[in-house]
Parts: sequence; C-alpha cells; structure tokens
Amino acid sequence: EKAYPLFVECMESGLYWAETGIITLIHIMIDLMDTNILSRHNFEILEYVKEYAKSVWKDYEINGVMKQETIGRMDQEFINRNISPGGAADNLAITMAIYLLERMDLEE
Repeated sequence: EKAYPLFVECMESGLYWAETGIITLIHIMIDLMDTNILSRHNFEILEYVKEYAKSVWKDYEINGVMKQETIGRMDQEFINRNISPGGAADNLAITMAIYLLERMDLEE
C-alpha cells in the first residue's frame, strides 16, 4: 500500500531504477516490523533502524535528493553494528517484481 505507489511515482518522475530502489527501501524501513532485525537483535535495534531511516527520509524530503554520502554512512553504520534490514530488502524485491510484472507484454 505504501512502497509500490512510491516506487511507481519515483519511476514515473524519471528517477533511475537504483535511486528509486533506495528511496523505496528507506521508506519501507520506517514502518516495517523487520523480523530479520528482530531475529538477530531486539526491538531496541529495530527502533534504532526505524529512527535512522526517518532521519534519512526527512533529509530527502527537505533536499529532494537521496544523498549518496548519507546512504553510505547509514550502510557503514549498519555494517559496523551487524544490522541487516533483510525484511525491508525482501519487501523492496517484491515491490520491484510487481512493478516489472505489471509492465510485461504477455502477448509475446
């Protein structure tokens, strides 16, 4: 309900596939009860991830661009703390697959 419309909106606005994916991933991370994080850590770490994603999203809303250095810092922080938002990544993959499937020409 949230990720797919955002993904479509970004693609239709002319953003590249990768940038659209990053924007959508951050948006997913804000709300998702990511069981991958919970299985490796706890609710405190999950809330940390959500708050971090909210701060990245707020910066995106203010500046209109997802800054590579911001994403790089977040990535390194999560690597250092062994945080893997795999549930969010899975949701992004599903979103991208639906996007592609809806645009396939099934008559070929």
